[in-house]
Amino acid sequence: MKAILEFNLPDDRDEFTIANNAMNFYQTCRNLDEWLRGEIKYKKRNELQEARDKLLEIMEYRNINLDMIE
Repeated sequence: MKAILEFNLPDDRDEFTIANNAMNFYQTCRNLDEWLRGEIKYKKRNELQEARDKLLEIMEYRNINLDMIE
C-alpha cells in the first residue's frame, strides 16, 4: 500500500513542514514521556506526575498513541 501526500509549494509550506517533521514531533513526545516516567519512578520526583498526566491527556485528545510505532 502506498500513501502519497501532495503539497502546493510555496503556498502549503507550513503543512509540508509539519508533515515532513511528524516523526520528530512524535519522538519528542515519546522522549519527554520516557524522561518524566523515569524521573517519577526512579528519582521519586512525584511533583512531575501532574505534568506527565497532562502530556498524556493532550496526546490522547489528539489521538496520539506512543505505542503506535516501535
